[in-house]
Amino acid sequence: EGIDELMTVGGLPSTIVPRSAFATRVLDPALPPATLFGTGYDGRRIELLTPVLPLNLFYQRHEIDGAALALTGLELTLKSGPMPVLKIAAFDFTLGAARILDEPLKGRTRWWFALRWRP
Repeated sequence: EGIDELMTVGGLPSTIVPRSAFATRVLDPALPPATLFGTGYDGRRIELLTPVLPLNLFYQRHEIDGAALALTGLELTLKSGPMPVLKIAAFDFTLGAARILDEPLKGRTRWWFALRWRP
C-alpha cells in the first residue's frame, strides 16, 4: 500500500526556496498558497498562445479530494538569458490576472507579478 502525501495547490514559484520543497505542491500564482489541499490531485489546463505577443490566455481547473476550483485568465511572460558581460543572471518575468469561477473564492480577480532569477 502506497503512502499518500498531502498535496497543496496555489502560490508562486520562488528563487529562494529549493525546487525539492515544491515536490508536493501544485504552483498556481492565481491562487493563495494552500487554497486546496488533500491527497488525490487532478488538474487540467487549456492555453491559447498569441503569435505576436508573449500573451497566454488560459482556463485551468484543479480537483483535489472532491473539491474543485476553476479559473480563467491571461498571463504575460518574458524570459531573458544570462548576460555574463553585464553580470546579470537569467530571469523570468510574469504578469497575470485571473478570475476565479468556483467557491470559496468565486468572482474574485487575482493579480500577480513575479520576477524569478535563474542561474
